[in-house]
Amino acid sequence: MYRPYNELKAETDAVKQLDIRMIAEEMGFTFKKRGSHLECNEVSGMILFTQTNTFHNFYTGETGSVIDLVMKFENRTFPEAVRELSKYLSGETVKFQSYQSQAEPKPFLLPPVNKDYRRAFAYLTKSRAIDRDLVSRLMHEHRIYEEADHHNVVFLAGDRAGHIQHGFIRGTITGKQFRGDVPGSNKDYGFSLQGNTNRLIVFEAPIDLLSYKTLYPESQDHLIALGMLAQSPVYLYLKEYPEVKQISFVLDNDKKGREATRKYEHEFQEKGYSIIRDPASVRLWQTGKKDMNEYLVAIRQRMMEQKKQPCRR
Repeated sequence: MYRPYNELKAETDAVKQLDIRMIAEEMGFTFKKRGSHLECNEVSGMILFTQTNTFHNFYTGETGSVIDLVMKFENRTFPEAVRELSKYLSGETVKFQSYQSQAEPKPFLLPPVNKDYRRAFAYLTKSRAIDRDLVSRLMHEHRIYEEADHHNVVFLAGDRAGHIQHGFIRGTITGKQFRGDVPGSNKDYGFSLQGNTNRLIVFEAPIDLLSYKTLYPESQDHLIALGMLAQSPVYLYLKEYPEVKQISFVLDNDKKGREATRKYEHEFQEKGYSIIRDPASVRLWQTGKKDMNEYLVAIRQRMMEQKKQPCRR
């Protein structure tokens, strides 16, 4: 049946105002509160922003309204999603397929350790220009190791008592951007180096954290890498280290990183923390480098080029 455009648009606009949390829970999702958003228990990286009534997945980059949510997880076209959701406007009930995780929750089992760490060590120190002594120390402390099957680097994150909770996996083949997590990891734990000041510096990736420590070895601040753009590891770290009163965000120098920085600075400032702009962030903006590791590699390359230049008398 033909319907006027204005009528269809009004229906679509009304459907978009439906409470996305209510619809998501009807679909079988459950959530836990993390700061200003809701974090999905079933889909890694997916959160709901109740203020904007939208969802976002930090791993896949997918984002959208309640209509997009139904389209993705119920495998509906746009008209079908609107038609199903419009039933709520008239008080009808909708029978969604209850979302099921792809598999049963897996136990947290770390990949087997390789007999030596040569490939991981070379990747971190040569390809990524991270300080050799720093890498050696963390490998000796079993904070970083090389896994046997694929020779990836595994960064280990744990609680204050030293219990490992999360494994970040990073490929060691230059040019291939493989990133992942050990199945069963608790993503509320970020890769961290404990400090002895009252300031926490936040990075996106473990390699960026190590790059910062390479550039500023004298820093005694607490350092944490999220592994994604979700702030739940920051909240957990602050809970475990209540002495922290100041926070600096040194996230990637791209659109998502800058937006997240502004959002998190405002969020944690409202919770009473002092927000300190770290000089490293300023240098990223000034040089146009994407992240701390890109900045570190550029500095090392420039130093090597200067050494090759003949001395002038």
